[in-house]
Amino acid sequence: MTRSFTKIGLSVLLAVLLLLPVMAGCAKPSEPVPPEEEILIKVGNIVDFTSAVSCCGILSDKALRDYFQYLEDENEIPGVKFEVISFDCALDPGKTSPGYQFCKGQGMDIMVTCYGQDGVIVKPLAAADRIPHLTYNSNQDIIDPPAWTFCQVPLVEDVTASFWAWLIDNWDYEKMGRSPKVAHASWPTATGLAAGKATEVYCQSRSDKIDLVSMKDLPMGTVDMTEPAAEWDRLGVDWVFNSAPTPAMLGLVKEKQAKGYGFEIAAADWVFACSQIYLQIAGPAIVGTHWLTAVGWQPPLSLEITARYNSAEDIKKLGYDTGICYWLGQAFGMQIEDAVKKTIKAGKDPRNGDAIYEQLVKVKNMDTAGIFPPLSYNETRRLGTKQMRIYEMSAPDGMPKLVEDWFDVVSFDGSTAKYYE
Repeated sequence: MTRSFTKIGLSVLLAVLLLLPVMAGCAKPSEPVPPEEEILIKVGNIVDFTSAVSCCGILSDKALRDYFQYLEDENEIPGVKFEVISFDCALDPGKTSPGYQFCKGQGMDIMVTCYGQDGVIVKPLAAADRIPHLTYNSNQDIIDPPAWTFCQVPLVEDVTASFWAWLIDNWDYEKMGRSPKVAHASWPTATGLAAGKATEVYCQSRSDKIDLVSMKDLPMGTVDMTEPAAEWDRLGVDWVFNSAPTPAMLGLVKEKQAKGYGFEIAAADWVFACSQIYLQIAGPAIVGTHWLTAVGWQPPLSLEITARYNSAEDIKKLGYDTGICYWLGQAFGMQIEDAVKKTIKAGKDPRNGDAIYEQLVKVKNMDTAGIFPPLSYNETRRLGTKQMRIYEMSAPDGMPKLVEDWFDVVSFDGSTAKYYE
């Protein structure tokens, strides 16, 4: 009996062992296993707290902190906490590299930046140190060649060209009897220079449909737009694409209103990031301004988080509920959350740059709860989306009216389509 029982027991044990792989294959996918010890992930943030356009930096930094607090409060990633290490670059490119080194010295695991000039400077530093880098404003220098830098939105160059393409499609040539006369203005930032280049290249390639009559490279910090606005009026300009930041934009819309100039104004996210601030300062002058953005308006989850961690007074005063920089800061947090969860699920340490990078290049149609269209990256693609919207700003409530729903950007010179593949 003993021998027979032993043989039977061994046979049953062997059968169970043989079935284990099959049973495992039929099991549901497991959730990330919480780490045995608490993990602290440090996120470096080169930001602007003190320049004339600091509202953008203040909003994005606060949003990043709010989102990480939300993750902890909801226990979205058990055993993981986040720390944001912020450095005020004051929109001074000379402070970007020292800012990076400061964050690195504090032990950062991931870097985020908002401004185009910071992205250009940080890109080679992050690649050399194998630190994943998420950024917002992009240009060709930031994403080509691909490195450790991942950008949420289309190229500045293509965004700019896409507005001119939209204007060509919507201009009434028969009624007007001519092509639209257009102008461009910018500060000499990386983003401004890229937008200016795109305007020249694209408008020259479509000179039979659009007449570029003025390019203004404004000195850094220009606020008084009296002379440029008067010149555009004398030239009979129909549309101005302004790439200069908030102070110049405010000066332009108020000058247009005061003098009754007939030209229309367009701007993109890097200028129109704090629409509530514009409304408070510019008032009715903001009406009619067109705004290009890759961000969905007032995403529900974003509004929920905003209300949870900010007072009603601050929300209204700082424009947390109408400022895209708050939402893009949350999107940074979502991308980091997604990569960290997948890294832990893969059994790797989320503080390891290579492990996070491995997940970032696999992102496919990532949901950001309505902040952006689905984001995708791969081994060569560093632009998360190729889609934009166009809004027209209104007053007194400041709510934008949708003019053109999600559409694919055009290539400013015919060569950039490859960046979205």
